[in-house]
Amino acid sequence: MSREIYGLIHDYYPRERVISIYKKEKIEYYYFSKSLESYIKEAMGHAPAFIDAKCSNKLRTLKHYPAYEIIDVNSIFYSTRRGIKTIYTSALNSKNLIESLTAKRYKMFLDLELTMPEYSDKSKFYPEILQIGCVIIDENDNLVNYYDNYVKTNKPVTQRAMRFLTIDESDLQSAIEYKEFYNDFKRLVEIYNPLVMTWGADKSFIDSSFKLHNLAPIKVEYIDLCNINKRYFKLKDELGLFKALNILSGIKAHQMHNALTDAQATKEVYDAMKKVVEGKLVIDVQAELQKLKEEKD
Repeated sequence: MSREIYGLIHDYYPRERVISIYKKEKIEYYYFSKSLESYIKEAMGHAPAFIDAKCSNKLRTLKHYPAYEIIDVNSIFYSTRRGIKTIYTSALNSKNLIESLTAKRYKMFLDLELTMPEYSDKSKFYPEILQIGCVIIDENDNLVNYYDNYVKTNKPVTQRAMRFLTIDESDLQSAIEYKEFYNDFKRLVEIYNPLVMTWGADKSFIDSSFKLHNLAPIKVEYIDLCNINKRYFKLKDELGLFKALNILSGIKAHQMHNALTDAQATKEVYDAMKKVVEGKLVIDVQAELQKLKEEKD
């Protein structure tokens, strides 16, 4: 069950991603997804700021705040002497998402596999890139290139990571030096100037690897297709790549945690999502999720 909320944002707690609103002479708290964080932050820089949204009726305690989850937002705006300044609307959000999917430019679908600590290792651990796979298409969605390599790491690869990724010593021996991967990636970016699409937070691991190896950042535009999928279909939680592949493309496959295979799967999901936003494919994602849940039960 859900209900509508509308009102002046009384306060903002960024660490918990919680806002408060006066409702009937009392304060109610609401928590929101990371995708709304930048909009809320901008709005609070121009107080008084208002929100028109839909929230769940289920109360959850976050630190000291008993809060309801914001599950959909109609608009976020603030008042100025010249009138209302709108920061976010559901219509504008959908338009931006559609433009991201239909942009006429080269696209690179990128996936990384990372190192993992042993279960017994309780020390601070920094994941390193162990494998990179990418698929590149042109403005008309034609395949123009792909890339697949294992990358040498600074620290030894653990048995846990090798079991999880189903790799052996021969894969590690075929790995290229990190600097070679860096130069290859830089060259691909220079040639194609692609919009890089990932399923998750691969951008942060790429960026941190530049710092780890004391190399200059490679400037490229990233889009997290997983986050777009969640926002466009108004899902409560992000979908795993292969669950999205099943629902949107009808492809039932087991995830092997191979970077090139996962990059290709990301492209397949992109193809289906593009058809949806162009009106060429109709899928009720919520209903399909319910079917999968019932099959599992």
